[in-house]
Amino acid sequence: CGTVGNVIEGCVPLNLLGGVGSLTPEMLAYSSFVAHDEYLYTMKQWFANLSGELFELPGGMLAFAAGLEHRSESGYDSPDALINSGNTTGNARTATAGSYKLDEAYLELSAPLLRDVFLARELELSLATRYSDYDTFGDTLNSKFGFKWKPIEDLLVRGSWAEGFRAPSISELYSGVADSFASISDPCSTTFGGRYNVLTAEQRARCTAQGVPAGGYDQGNSQIRISVGGNPNLLPETSTSKTLGLVWSPSFISGFDVSLDWWNITIENGIITRSGQFILDSCIEEGNPLACSLYTRSSTGAIDNLLSSGLNSAEIEAEGYDLTLNYRLPDTRFSSFS
Repeated sequence: CGTVGNVIEGCVPLNLLGGVGSLTPEMLAYSSFVAHDEYLYTMKQWFANLSGELFELPGGMLAFAAGLEHRSESGYDSPDALINSGNTTGNARTATAGSYKLDEAYLELSAPLLRDVFLARELELSLATRYSDYDTFGDTLNSKFGFKWKPIEDLLVRGSWAEGFRAPSISELYSGVADSFASISDPCSTTFGGRYNVLTAEQRARCTAQGVPAGGYDQGNSQIRISVGGNPNLLPETSTSKTLGLVWSPSFISGFDVSLDWWNITIENGIITRSGQFILDSCIEEGNPLACSLYTRSSTGAIDNLLSSGLNSAEIEAEGYDLTLNYRLPDTRFSSFS
């Protein structure tokens, strides 16, 4: 409130370390604010679909479905002006906005090839393909093939193969960059769990190349300020799915069937958000250049800025079997049980 002999009139000192009740409502009203954040996500979609039957095959009518689609997605994150500028005691967050649009066309066919012939009580193929043209990711063609085959009345064999494609969401691409204070142990430090003294010579050399002094450094605080948010450089995820299965419905046990299906799903360029700890460990311990590009150090060797956002760094494969047994009891006049 000024200096001795030059006191600012009406000024009341505020002691942040004072006891209970030392902060008056007037002090709080003067030094705090009500944040006004605004988020918006919009999707607009136009489509035209057509389906029907084309002509007859030995097993039945060839059915089709086709369509054209257009979709646009947009969104923005507009934090309060004080939060956006960083002039608050809370975490800062920047304002961002983004959008993309795409045009698509698809075609699906269901072809019953055979019915009620030797070793083919039923044989049906299904085909589908979708063409997508993004104004951000380019174009892609993804297809699916499936079949159903009944060699005998009691047994059904089925399978499919399909391609998948998922563009990053508006949130994954364009969320505002915000502060986060995560507890992180820098491998190049000698404190707070730092592992400099047990690193290999090659790993220490990576620390030195980033500006860490020889012998490591004192991290000073277990909580490091990092940035979290969207990544506009993300690419789409792609996948391949395969299934093969059997369904047995024995005619001598009315209401009973058992199915066994094998499935396998592989996702490439999977989008996953890595923690600050994972990024540092991956860079220093494994020499991952992508992880090393996500942070910088100050002249003292301390973490200066680290971005923890979504990355196309995951390859996920899942495989398994599904076994299902169903038994439906004969209907009664009161109810049905299965």
